[in-house]
Amino acid sequence: MAWVTEADGVNDYMSSATLGDLTASKIRVVSEHVTWDTTTAVGYLWSQAAPSSGLREFGLYARPGSGDLNIWAGGSDSTLASAMVISDETVDLTIDYVANTAILIIGGVTEFSGSVSAGTSRASGTLLRFFAREGGYYASSGTQIGNTKVYINNVLTRDYDFDGSSHTAGTVTVDETINSSDSTGVNMPTDGSAWVNLGSSVVTVTTDFDIRYSMLN
Repeated sequence: MAWVTEADGVNDYMSSATLGDLTASKIRVVSEHVTWDTTTAVGYLWSQAAPSSGLREFGLYARPGSGDLNIWAGGSDSTLASAMVISDETVDLTIDYVANTAILIIGGVTEFSGSVSAGTSRASGTLLRFFAREGGYYASSGTQIGNTKVYINNVLTRDYDFDGSSHTAGTVTVDETINSSDSTGVNMPTDGSAWVNLGSSVVTVTTDFDIRYSMLN
């Protein structure tokens, strides 16, 4: 069975421990079963943001006014793809803060591969969030996300197991199986309705960094 959590578009999000300072790092985040209509709404799929400063060290979001898919990387903003409707697809984003490059793959299609302004890390010590950044810009209603893996410098650092977590009533908690950095729902309903069962499906995720980065060098 494939399970996702769903945003209400008002003020809910999920929060877990910081990834730390990413200045000299390469980060890759791969999320399965993403449903996200960026054409009609503003909001973040994931982010790591500096408290009360508006500085995003890391984030993928729908740009206000256009819905274009943008990243924040150390305070620098780059557009990677035009607005789109994503329906039950894998979203795979890599940002290399050293090489100043990014790769965005959605549903197996490379939407962007090239140079970006990754900037300088400014948010060390803050939280990693799904559906929101610090201070607002919550994901639109109906946005869904499932199993998510985070790689730092090609090493699997976080593995959020949406399928294996408890889907019963109570505080929404997504188990993280590498170092127990579980993701906890904030302002999410506690009656179990934030969880959605998509039924049986199979997702294949490519993890060959060498092939991807050879394209950029």
